[in-house]
Order: sequence, then structure tokens, then C-alpha cells
Amino acid sequence: IRFFCSCIQIFSNILNFSRTGSPRLEKADLGEILSRGLEKVKVPEGIEVIVNQDKLPLLDLDPVQIESVLVNIILNGFQAMGEKGSLVINVSEMGNYVNMVIKDSGKGIKEEDKNRLFEPFFSTKARGTGLGLAAAKIIIERHGGSISIDSKPEQGAAVTINLPIAVKI
Repeated sequence: IRFFCSCIQIFSNILNFSRTGSPRLEKADLGEILSRGLEKVKVPEGIEVIVNQDKLPLLDLDPVQIESVLVNIILNGFQAMGEKGSLVINVSEMGNYVNMVIKDSGKGIKEEDKNRLFEPFFSTKARGTGLGLAAAKIIIERHGGSISIDSKPEQGAAVTINLPIAVKI
């Protein structure tokens, strides 16, 4: 049964990845999307989540797609930290972009893995499908933004997302 459930999850992830279509843009509050995403995840008991957020302008976003990206990154951070640590999320306006940095205090990313993080089917997790970050990159880029990851072994990882305040598609 466990193998069957794993297969279903893998196929579900592949289908979701293949359906990553064009965003359905609407004026949306990134702070509200982040709050909804945080409500959907169970914060492990030993992990502290800290959100620092400026007053933000409305953005042209697909709230469903952006929320799925944020939930995926937050869950990755929790998994990297194990039973204790902190996840700090800083959100601010920077010029024509809203900048979001999600930093965990986990084990960090090995140097040899850094260049492959956004490749489909690449995962450092035993049960990972390797589709979460690949889909996140596609979604963020389709919104006219960028995503990057900075990490040093044993010093955690910081995911930086920049989304334009006015999307020109």
C-alpha cells in the first residue's frame, strides 16, 4: 500500500507539473497569499516562523500558482531543518519589484547540487519527485519574475523571489 501511495503522489506531481499553464492574472496581495499558504502547512513544533513584511502594492498574480510555489518552498525549508530551527520570511518593495526572501536554518545545500536544483526530477530527498522547484521556476518566470537559491553547507538556504509590480505580458 505504501508503494502504491508513493506512486499516486509521483503521478499527481507529474500531472501538476505538466499543467503549469499560463497564469490567470488578477490584482492580488502577496502578503495575503503568503498568509494563506502558511495556514495550509503544519509548522513543526520546534520550528519558529518569522515574517517581516512591508506594506506592499497589489501585484498582477495568479494567486493559486503563487501560493503553491510558496507552500512548496516553505515545506522544503521545514524538511531541511528537521525538528528545530527558524524560517524567516522577509518581504519588501524594491524598485519595480516585490522581493521575498525565505531563509531556513537547515543543513544547507551541497555545492555539487546547487546547479541542479531547478532541474525536473532532480531531488536530494529520498522520497522527493524533483518537480517542486522546477515548477516554481516556471511559474515565477511566467509571472515575469525570478527565483534563485543561495546556500552554504550547514548555514541554511535562502530562496529569493522577485515579482514585478506591473506585469507586462
